[in-house]
Amino acid sequence: MRDFSLLKYQLLLEELLAAGYSLLPVVEFLCTDAKKAVALRHDVDRHIDQAITMARIEHDLRLQTTYYFRKKDIVNNPDAIKEIAALGHETGYHYENLSAHYGDAEAAYSDFCDTLHTLRTITWADGVCAHGSPLSKFKNTDLWDRYSYRTAGAAYELSRDIRYDNVCYLSDTGRRWDCGKFNIRDRVVQPWQYDNIKTTDQLIAALQENRLPDKILLNIHPQRWNDGLGRWMMELVGQWVKNGVKRGVVVGGCWLWVMGCWLWVIGCWLLVVGCRFWVVGFGLLGKMK
Repeated sequence: MRDFSLLKYQLLLEELLAAGYSLLPVVEFLCTDAKKAVALRHDVDRHIDQAITMARIEHDLRLQTTYYFRKKDIVNNPDAIKEIAALGHETGYHYENLSAHYGDAEAAYSDFCDTLHTLRTITWADGVCAHGSPLSKFKNTDLWDRYSYRTAGAAYELSRDIRYDNVCYLSDTGRRWDCGKFNIRDRVVQPWQYDNIKTTDQLIAALQENRLPDKILLNIHPQRWNDGLGRWMMELVGQWVKNGVKRGVVVGGCWLWVMGCWLWVIGCWLLVVGCRFWVVGFGLLGKMK
């Protein structure tokens, strides 16, 4: 079974349940009294159709989780958001206003309020969490140094309303699980380090061996989990390129950041061209047969 496939994701959910965890949306996790609980968070960065597929899998397992949507999907794909909400999942705003407005806090806050209101005309949303925007020099959560998300109507902001001294944060960023090694912005200070957990099989083994704490926040990006080989390969190669760029940012600073941006663009172009040749090649092979 390939890692980062939907089949592997379903297996991970089943193993979490078998380990005795309650799997909850974030809004319920914040006030749960369950001894062992996992908040299932989904940042819908791309491919909202993949988020719908994942939401259906969770619904079939009688699970409710949380999906955070960027402005582009709130504006362009309201029906998809409605479908996910209709399955019983929590919805929230995955905001990136400060980076989108190049550090203009006033314009960013106005945009934040307007977009949150637009989302609430589609379905109710309690919480918000920031998009990393790794290619921007502006950190979106810095908006709250000047304004209040609660004044804007949000019940919680994920980076500020969870105590990570007693909640373990694990993310599939970088297509691996080792504590956000390729995560530039979405980092937390926590006592747990799992540098030896890179694959989902290693994460499942840690569950089975009872090596994980009782409270966990899992960040799962739907576009990263694919059963179809074509999209799975595109995500694999694309993430490999992005990881190289992010490593340059973390290690090398400004100059490597600029070089990394160019490498990322070139890598994406090569990926698209390569996939087109791959599809054409398979088509020709089929005709030869």
